[in-house]
Amino acid sequence: MLPVSRSGSLAAALVALAVGCGGRVTSDGEPSPSNFPDGTDLGPEKTPKAGKLDAPSKPSTAGRIDTSFAGTGSASIPNVGAIPVCLVVGAGGEVWAAGRRADVDSSVPRELFQLDPRGSLDERLPAVPFESRRGFLARLVGLESCARTDDGDLVVVHRGGKLGAVEVPVGLGLAYVSRLVATSPAILFETVPLPFAALVVATEPEGTYVVAADKTDGVSELAIARVARGGLVLGTVSTPAVRHFRVRRLLRDGDTTLVAGMIDGWKATPSVMIGRLGDGAIQWTYPGIADMETSLGPRDRFGLALDDEGQPYLAVGPELTVARFEKRSAPLALDPSFGIGGTVRHGGQGFAWDAVGVAGQRLVVATSTGLVRVTSEGTLDAAYGDAGRAKIPGLTDRPLLVTSTTDGAVLVAGVSAADTLEITRYTP
Repeated sequence: MLPVSRSGSLAAALVALAVGCGGRVTSDGEPSPSNFPDGTDLGPEKTPKAGKLDAPSKPSTAGRIDTSFAGTGSASIPNVGAIPVCLVVGAGGEVWAAGRRADVDSSVPRELFQLDPRGSLDERLPAVPFESRRGFLARLVGLESCARTDDGDLVVVHRGGKLGAVEVPVGLGLAYVSRLVATSPAILFETVPLPFAALVVATEPEGTYVVAADKTDGVSELAIARVARGGLVLGTVSTPAVRHFRVRRLLRDGDTTLVAGMIDGWKATPSVMIGRLGDGAIQWTYPGIADMETSLGPRDRFGLALDDEGQPYLAVGPELTVARFEKRSAPLALDPSFGIGGTVRHGGQGFAWDAVGVAGQRLVVATSTGLVRVTSEGTLDAAYGDAGRAKIPGLTDRPLLVTSTTDGAVLVAGVSAADTLEITRYTP
């Protein structure tokens, strides 16, 4: 009998163990792939050879510039105001936008246009008397804000001008809210005079609008009106106790509306105040986020958004701070389960221009350093762009607007390096 080496004894033991477990052994002494007690057959041997590494996981494509949009990922619209004041995505993927010119009197009209889903001026729209290019809807004085209704119409506030071929009087001291169907062709449904010069607009589920403005007679005073379809003003809310308030955001939240802006009359530097409008009154919240009072600078530097679960977020700078509020709280209360006491701070990400909620309770913020996507825990989303950040091709030190599409893509409107209004699409 020949002596058996130690390695041979080990091999024999492995064979015996495999047989004892009810498995089969191949002719070379290796356990058969079908050696599981339940008879599961794993098929041919696929064990990698020694030293072979697993293939790297496929990198995420989220947060990349989508080159299927406008050919390069960015649509640049010449000969319109470069600083965005309106950015809305329609139900069919069309994009509505408008811009203002820097350092130009507010009486200069602003062009409202429509891009098709591919990112080109929409040739489906009829020609208009004030513009040789197709794809334009209106040329309005004082156009400051727009919103979309539940049934896909576009709502804008302005002080008169041209809506397609319809002339709305300018210079009467009136403001208007107009509702348009901007598919093909563009149709003006209604234009309603307002009791004050509105700055921002939001829509409500039942088809009414909420508009807000600063009424100034020595000091700023917030005024809000609810307007029904057909033009009936359902009521106004004036808040003379809130002085020196500059309204900048309206955001529908269920059957209520969030109102946000700066108040600077009783603090050395501007600070954000947020209110919830419901039942004819506003319940105000001063979040008191650390460093927020010194971070705002110009009046539009903050973002207000709802995530896909309906929780409100506020994004401010200069070291990007994101706050999350409890869902439907009135007045708004910081959510203690988010970050530290309801806030998360991201150093080096700059200040916020605007924000939008996307799927998965995530938030995308357009900042002075680019796009940032934040998870529901408040951390930068490593699956987005470059470790949670995406580059914006234009000028990030100029105002930016951001919105999202039904498929989760993000659109950013800003000023290009060539000083034109530029809209960039990012993959979801």
